[in-house]
Amino acid sequence: MRHFCSLLLLFALASPAFATDHRVELAKALGLDEKICEDPHIKWSDTYREAKALFLADKFEKLNQRLDGFPPLENWAGVEAAWVPVIFDMLAQNGQLEGRAMRWFRATPKSPHAHLALGMGWINEAWKARGEGFANTVSEESWKIWREKLSKARKAIRNALKLNPDHPVAHAKRLHLDRCQSTDREESRAHFKDSLERVPTYFKIHEEALWIAQPRWGGSWEEVWETMALIKAKLPSHPSYLKALYYAHNFKAESLGGHPDHAAAKRTYFRKPEIQALFRELAASARETVPTSAIPANIEFELGKQVGASKSVMSRLTLEMARKGSVHWQIGWAKGALFRDRAGRARLRPADVKQAYRFLFLAIAQGKQQAWQIADKDLIGGNIREPKRPKAAYHLCRVLGELGSRYWNGLAIELLRNGVGVERDEKAALAEHRRGAKAGDRFAQYHYGLILFGRPKASDRKAGIRHLERAAAQGHPSTLHVLSEIRLGLHWAEAKDLEEADRWIGECERLKLPAAGGLRKRYEDVKAGRPPARR
Repeated sequence: MRHFCSLLLLFALASPAFATDHRVELAKALGLDEKICEDPHIKWSDTYREAKALFLADKFEKLNQRLDGFPPLENWAGVEAAWVPVIFDMLAQNGQLEGRAMRWFRATPKSPHAHLALGMGWINEAWKARGEGFANTVSEESWKIWREKLSKARKAIRNALKLNPDHPVAHAKRLHLDRCQSTDREESRAHFKDSLERVPTYFKIHEEALWIAQPRWGGSWEEVWETMALIKAKLPSHPSYLKALYYAHNFKAESLGGHPDHAAAKRTYFRKPEIQALFRELAASARETVPTSAIPANIEFELGKQVGASKSVMSRLTLEMARKGSVHWQIGWAKGALFRDRAGRARLRPADVKQAYRFLFLAIAQGKQQAWQIADKDLIGGNIREPKRPKAAYHLCRVLGELGSRYWNGLAIELLRNGVGVERDEKAALAEHRRGAKAGDRFAQYHYGLILFGRPKASDRKAGIRHLERAAAQGHPSTLHVLSEIRLGLHWAEAKDLEEADRWIGECERLKLPAAGGLRKRYEDVKAGRPPARR
């Protein structure tokens, strides 16, 4: 039961045809080339989901092999290495330290990934104990826990680097610990130089070094610019240097404004002609160095906000970021194009519509729920029985089901059962619902229970009620509503049971479901022998 979702993900990702066919069909239904499914951002998000599924299923040997298979660091600039720290954050946060993460460590003690996840877990525990407030608001007991957890984290990160001296996330976390533990500045600077030699393009090491160098952490502005000089010497025209330089100037601008509102000071600082010229020149060279990186456009966009750049300039930059893989701007661009009013949509060129669907597809395939909502509104239109674009709607639901959403998986099976957007196959759909219901999937229990309850035989109806009760016990809102009505005897007199009805209506009230008030009124009517109020 508790591993159902991870096993579903493992099955989908381990079966190439099952995992990719619906993506390809969705792309075709949206008028896109199926090669879009080979986009590196999609592959990286697949890696994240596969790692999570392996981790939650305690398949640690395979997890280590998967993590070993990441692209070499020099290839990360195009994808900005976004998934790597996310994966390890996820592993640490889900680890429960004395539970799964510790089992991983014990099962594969020579894995740098296991040591790293454990170390990051201790760092998370330390911050949880300390809180986000100012130092003078932290209790002595919290400081004691903070120090203990960070000491354990230091040991784990040190072991990770011994096992893999070039692990980029371990290098970044070592510098993070230097900041948290106020490590001797010379030692910390030696750590940064070592990291810069081994993983020079990994931006997180630059960010941590800049935090350490700031006056608020015991450094100075001279130290900040010295840090930037080291990065520049290694990466004179790389996007990571451009981003680090922007961070350094941003820190400087904020220091001039006074806490907490830095906005006016930042605008004044970044409007200086020499600052604008510096970043324009560096952005141009960074684009030449790594043409796939969205960082130059992102920096120019941030500067544009400070100087009030024209709408056309900002639009050009957002489009560049979207084309180069920034999923945030892909979602924004797709939403802006697809949700215009009728006149605005009519003015869109076919190429713009195709671009919008391309961005929407990429965001969907990366598991971004904002994109799911946009697709729901555009492709389904609020009526799953009669979607706007049936074929696209069916494959969308299948893709989201493969991404781990049991809700969307249930809708896909219903579309299959009713022959909407796909050739009807009631037998196959029923078998899928049955498997899911037996595995404890509350959405499958809801759909399967309704199907059985809709049959004329009393034995089928009673079996349907049992499935509905299992879904309701898991807090499925629609099931609670339906089951309350069934137990009131509104759909089948033989199922009437006012004690059970009171129980399920109570659950609706506890969860503050919109229908709870109406159900309670109908319960009172039935109990008093009056005709129940209409919905």
